[in-house]
Amino acid sequence: MVTNGKKIGEYLGRVLCRATGSFDIATKMGRIAGISYKYCLAIHKKDGYSYAF
Repeated sequence: MVTNGKKIGEYLGRVLCRATGSFDIATKMGRIAGISYKYCLAIHKKDGYSYAF
């Protein structure tokens, strides 16, 4: 959940890593560019377990 700046809101999608250390988030509505790691939370990991939030 992004709490300040131009991109305020909550986004759900795949994370794309950038060389600068920030992330892009690919959602169904399009790509959100330049999100800081501070606002990212892993909701699923590929380790064989199921996660629910």
